[in-house]
Amino acid sequence: MKLIILEGVDGGGKSTLQKNLARTLREQGRDVIEVREPWDDPIGSHLRELLMREEKLSPLGELALFLGSRGELMSYLERYKDSDVIVISDRSYISNLVYQGLYRGIGWEKVREINRLFIPPWYNPDLVIVTYAPLEVIRKRLEEKRKSYFERISPEELQVIYNAYLKLPELLRS
Repeated sequence: MKLIILEGVDGGGKSTLQKNLARTLREQGRDVIEVREPWDDPIGSHLRELLMREEKLSPLGELALFLGSRGELMSYLERYKDSDVIVISDRSYISNLVYQGLYRGIGWEKVREINRLFIPPWYNPDLVIVTYAPLEVIRKRLEEKRKSYFERISPEELQVIYNAYLKLPELLRS
């Protein structure tokens, strides 16, 4: 299994990139599986519904739901670990590091340690692509869509998350 992870701020183009990359690879005859986090399991579906509501979840409760859904995704992907399939994931544990670790204040290291319990040794990205778009473009895209909690944040909060993604290469090396 080859693993490509797409990361970035909401509205930054991850989903579009995933569709285009998957289509191109399939046109080349490659076997491709597209996934997203939260995963399309009961926990992930419930989490998506909760994020669309007006009230916020607690940072730890939010993280726990993401981790539960990730556990289900890892169970699904395990059958492909020794195959030639290319998995393209729209988000991953890296989003937890940024959103719950940095933005929601749990802490980068603490979230990284907790995530290690849910990520098997075979789940190693071959490529991580972080999408960036100008903040003005991201704000406009977010205004035009139905918004989850993370898409309803203030411009100042969006700037914090955007800056965290700019630091991501440095943080992932540490």
